[in-house]
Amino acid sequence: MNDATLERLMMDAALGALNEDVQELLMAHLAGDEKRAREAEELQTLVTKTREAMKEECPARPDLQAMRSRMRIDRAVQWGGRIVAVAACLLIGFGIARMRPAKEVQVVVHENPANPAVIAVNDSPPTAEGELWSAQRIYRNAIEVNRNEKPKAAIKRIFQ
Repeated sequence: MNDATLERLMMDAALGALNEDVQELLMAHLAGDEKRAREAEELQTLVTKTREAMKEECPARPDLQAMRSRMRIDRAVQWGGRIVAVAACLLIGFGIARMRPAKEVQVVVHENPANPAVIAVNDSPPTAEGELWSAQRIYRNAIEVNRNEKPKAAIKRIFQ
């Protein structure tokens, strides 16, 4: 008998998969080879211990409800921290905006308002990239139309 067949037979014997006749023939064959008989006994011991370990129940039963509630609490704490951080950023931003110095803006008041139809004409060349095209053109056209009129100047402080 070759070594591969003998090893498969020893494994089958350890697992209890051999019928009685083949089991007796294997034991008779192993009686002449002490080294192989010891290997068969070690295999039998290993399989027995493995089966006993598989029969035992898991000693550590996790409490899934407690874990789930802890996970929810951890999530709530994380989101609470994020909300507080955003609120703090907003408050700091508003505080900095209030501390900035006020800008002086010059407001020009015309005695005769320009004709609205003239202001809305947009014949100026294309604007540079990044400008608001409609607001910029209307503003430039309004300035060009009203250049000849004499404006009244007033200074007004605007807090931003």
